[in-house]
Amino acid sequence: MRSAARLFSHPIHPMLVVFPIGLWVPSFILDVLGRATGNQLYWSAGFIAIIGGCIGAVLAAAAGTIDLFYSV
Repeated sequence: MRSAARLFSHPIHPMLVVFPIGLWVPSFILDVLGRATGNQLYWSAGFIAIIGGCIGAVLAAAAGTIDLFYSV
């Protein structure tokens, strides 16, 4: 099965899936550190990581949906 959403013959969805995973795990760790230390910078960094992970998840879902319905 050939991917419909591709960049230079490489499928885009597997490239984008790593961003939500790579941002949501550190956001959890930063939230735990913020809770343990009471430092607001950890909370802020965790929130920014969650927002970035959600944006990455939407992009990965869009590429996955294109692959699901329009694969050749």
